[in-house]
Amino acid sequence: MLSFMVSEAAHGVNIAERYPAFHQRLLADPELHQRFQDSLDLLLRTQTNTLEPLPGPPSRDLSFLQTRPRPEQSLTPTDSGGWAAQLRLSLTKLNSLFFPTRPGPVTRHGLDIGLDEDNWFTLFRETVATETGSWSVVLEGTPVDEPVNSLKLALMVVPLAEREREWPCLQATLTWGPYQEIVAIDKNGRSTFPLLPVASVLDETGQGMKDDLSLRLVQTVYEEIQV
Repeated sequence: MLSFMVSEAAHGVNIAERYPAFHQRLLADPELHQRFQDSLDLLLRTQTNTLEPLPGPPSRDLSFLQTRPRPEQSLTPTDSGGWAAQLRLSLTKLNSLFFPTRPGPVTRHGLDIGLDEDNWFTLFRETVATETGSWSVVLEGTPVDEPVNSLKLALMVVPLAEREREWPCLQATLTWGPYQEIVAIDKNGRSTFPLLPVASVLDETGQGMKDDLSLRLVQTVYEEIQV
């Protein structure tokens, strides 16, 4: 799969348009993204160093490597001595994710989204840097059929440095239009929000979002990890 996608990109194929599911995986997985870029660079250098002159390569649009929308971020201290991180995806960014201008063959529940093999897509992957350490925050979703036209949203919060003695008590609040849910992050750094009805976040036309998405991540007190 990877070698095929690298070959396609080297021949000028826009991966974001032709292969939206792989494109989403590429943006969500830094390791896969790096392997793809390294393989593409190696292939292009090999073509350049070939003894026989090759026809001029077609123009390559690699902008798809950077097109995942990034949330606006702010960090503030809390009264308890912890911190609160606010990550916000604006209407413009949400619409670019769910309703891109490209023709998209993958559609679920009226949303033009690129799904991976497990039917998941990434809303954002962001690093939150605090005084006590940095965290990778990933918000993902998947369409579900029961209840009809709903999204299952899952959050993963992972420390970027090993933590041996203590784990912060983390709480997340997700607000998206009328939808607002609060969940606790477990000590594996994961949590799942209650199902979100797709219709509650779509505008009257059903062709766009009507509200920003906001994730508030709060660290309160520290608890000892049970080993």
